[in-house]
Amino acid sequence: MAMFNMLGAIAALLLLNWSPAESACAITAAQLTVEFGVEPIGIDSAAPRLSWILQELDDTVRNQTQSAYRILVASTAAILQSNVGDLWDSNIQNSSNSLAIPYAGKALSSGMQAFWKVFVWDGTGVQCEPSVPSSWEAGIVATEDWHGTWIQRNDAPPATDCDCYNDDPVPLFRKQFSLAPGKTVARARAYVTGLGYFVLYIDGQRVSDNELEPGWTSYASTVPYAAYDVAIGGPEFVVGIMLGNGWYNPLPLRMWGSLDLRQQLTIGLPTTLLQLNVWYTDGSMDSFSTDSSWKVGNGPIIRNNIYLGEVYDARAELPGWSALGFNDSSWSYAVQSKPPTGALRFRMIPPVRRIRTLPALSMKQQAPDTFIFDIGVNLAAGVSLSVAGPTKAGVSILLRYGEILNPDGSLNVMTSVAGQIKSQGQGGPCAPAVAWQSDTVILKGVAAGSVENYTSTFTWHGFQFIELTCTPACSQAGISVGLDTVSAYQLNTDLTSIGNFTSSSPLLNSIQAMVRTSLLSNMISVQSDCPHRERFGYGGDAVASAEAALLNFDMRQMYGKRLDDYVDAVRPNGGFTETAPFNGIADASMGGQSGPIIWQSIVTELQQNLYTYSGDMLPMQKYYRQTKAFVDFLLSVAPTNFIVQVGLGDWSSIATRDVPVSSTAFLYRNVLLFSEFAGLLGQEDDVRKYSAIADEIAMAFNSAFLNRTSGVYSIGTQCDQAFALYMGLAPQKQTAQVFQALVNSITAANNHVTVGIQGLKYMLQVLSDFDRADLALAMMSQSDYPSFGYMLAQNATSLWEVWEWSDNTYSHNHGMFAAVSEWFFKGLGGISAAVDSVGFDHILVRPTVAGDLTWVNCSYISARGLVESNWRLVAGTLQLDVRIPANAKGTVVVPSPNGTTTYEIGSGLWHWSVAWN
Repeated sequence: MAMFNMLGAIAALLLLNWSPAESACAITAAQLTVEFGVEPIGIDSAAPRLSWILQELDDTVRNQTQSAYRILVASTAAILQSNVGDLWDSNIQNSSNSLAIPYAGKALSSGMQAFWKVFVWDGTGVQCEPSVPSSWEAGIVATEDWHGTWIQRNDAPPATDCDCYNDDPVPLFRKQFSLAPGKTVARARAYVTGLGYFVLYIDGQRVSDNELEPGWTSYASTVPYAAYDVAIGGPEFVVGIMLGNGWYNPLPLRMWGSLDLRQQLTIGLPTTLLQLNVWYTDGSMDSFSTDSSWKVGNGPIIRNNIYLGEVYDARAELPGWSALGFNDSSWSYAVQSKPPTGALRFRMIPPVRRIRTLPALSMKQQAPDTFIFDIGVNLAAGVSLSVAGPTKAGVSILLRYGEILNPDGSLNVMTSVAGQIKSQGQGGPCAPAVAWQSDTVILKGVAAGSVENYTSTFTWHGFQFIELTCTPACSQAGISVGLDTVSAYQLNTDLTSIGNFTSSSPLLNSIQAMVRTSLLSNMISVQSDCPHRERFGYGGDAVASAEAALLNFDMRQMYGKRLDDYVDAVRPNGGFTETAPFNGIADASMGGQSGPIIWQSIVTELQQNLYTYSGDMLPMQKYYRQTKAFVDFLLSVAPTNFIVQVGLGDWSSIATRDVPVSSTAFLYRNVLLFSEFAGLLGQEDDVRKYSAIADEIAMAFNSAFLNRTSGVYSIGTQCDQAFALYMGLAPQKQTAQVFQALVNSITAANNHVTVGIQGLKYMLQVLSDFDRADLALAMMSQSDYPSFGYMLAQNATSLWEVWEWSDNTYSHNHGMFAAVSEWFFKGLGGISAAVDSVGFDHILVRPTVAGDLTWVNCSYISARGLVESNWRLVAGTLQLDVRIPANAKGTVVVPSPNGTTTYEIGSGLWHWSVAWN
């Protein structure tokens, strides 16, 4: 180490004179991120975390590691190019860490730019080629730096529930500004929020392709804002803002006949806040913002609700309303509004975007004036309508949406009805009898050769099928309906795809496609249960599916926000809620509106997942106090014998939900995880206290549930056995017996599942851990009920809410059974984090060759870089190719007909060839 320190000092002196020709290093820092985003604009953290991966410059070189790094952060690109960090020079740090390193330089003021790059040294102490420069920008970092005021249209709030269902055109705000004369714009940034949703325009052009901005939070605690790089075209310019209702101004629908979101959420009339900062080339700055001098008018969207959809009256369109030259003399002035109480925070997650366009694959005329379109996949989407002229003003086109069709080919809306409102009066005063998803477009009338277009703006739907009807009838109105009349566009938070699994089994590949569709369908700024009926952030769903999501998509920012949402909603007693943002649902509560124990457990599970997958310890540090209070709350309400009787159990299971087993197991897991967090943070007193309590819970669990003669827990369901084994509750001497009881339960079900969403995750992993992935594969390869193959046989393109077919109640697009994809990666491809892994720095590769599979290709872009495990059976041999990224190590368990052989390897490409009979 002393020799390296001396080399490091010399390297620091020579840094300015370094050139690529002098480096014998085979790695370089690459893919630089700030708070896990690429060159973000709007960061309001005082110490944003910097990360990179080590890119290997030569695939033939193995065992590459980082032994040191140096970060330079400069105020200009030119200063950085001279290898000077005037904002921060970390100096050479003898560390292999490349993840979530907090910025520790000069304080960044609002809007300030930071340019940075990284130098690394390889494992032999050789300095490597520096990274390509990157950058980030601060957002509004201090409350006093916000100059604008919240504004709204001068409307009175609805006096009755029925008033909420009246036409209420979206407000359009506009203001003309002037740049400083004689000055040239260097850059301009818009910092803007609008509740519920907003769209920003400058000089008649939409500023961004982001949708449903700024996203959903508990607005009483946190109000997200977006930051945009905007172009100012001339000395005079106009800023326009259109607002929708979103989650801030919901309808008083009585979901399930009782839950009124207006009584549960932070609500108000649509309101907005904007600050547009313009920096000139001479270094000066102007700031333009919202105030009561803005004008406000009415837009053509005359109703909008996330559940019931939009009503769009094209006759009310105002061409050019956000551009220069528009006459707004008839518009009124905006008024200052009372802002929500939440702190303004930069929207740290990726925005919602239109991911792809889905044209209709088929159209059927179901009735003389009814047309059914099939877009081919059940997903979360918006819709576009295109009607060729000539058209008549006032003709109304109704679009309704559904996941399935009735046997006669007509649209079935019942699996996607908001809050199960399916009868008159159930939804409250003036609510529709059936709260189906729809959009209505009222045509303005255009001549032949012209086209009327509509695209939904402030809503989304979950569907595969679209029903179109006209009033008056399309034929009477002269409307020609064709395959290109409607199309859909996939909507979801724009998550980067980082995982890939394919195999020789078309069935498994189709299951994987269903998982990815359902996960993305339920990522609209919140990971939800379904994209239509509820759209709520249930914790239990994510407990079951979080690792599947992490292996398929870059979830680091989403899950950071998800933890923030739960902490924002924490109850006064320390308990966490069933959903976040909290909406009043508290099934099987443990008291004080806390949720059922498994659903609350998302807070500890995500902290552990983020640490293991991305090396992110900040949630543990930031929320240590809240997590400790949560565990203390659980212990305070648990009986003295620790056996928890309340809960929802293994949700959507076929077998009896054994609530005391699952709830007590999660009491143990939460206490144990917290003791591990305490150890990582050096809280030794808490380690001793809570690990001892965990031991007591384990003893009580086994005393209450384990039949020590048979190895059966409680009633012996697949879930009972899997929970005990996965969580390490089974006594070491009896694990084989407990596992055999699990196998017996599976074979008794003819190799079919009886588990629900959590049990599926744990059972599949346990089967692989005990070298029976062949049995897991047999279960996942079934094609009759209950199985994923059964869903596919019923033409499913996304995961169902339950194992059985439903045409009235249950959703056909729930992501909570996604754990099967986690097992594809871990069990068949064999890629998982080793038990001691931090940010995937130790990778376990343990592929399974079983059943009729002849090949599997599996890859995952980890926080360290690309991991691959590809195997195939060729001419009597198993060919296995493995890639481990630089700065990581691997433990590879190579199978053979006679057992396994374990290899400890470093980074690089590795190949094994094994005789296979």
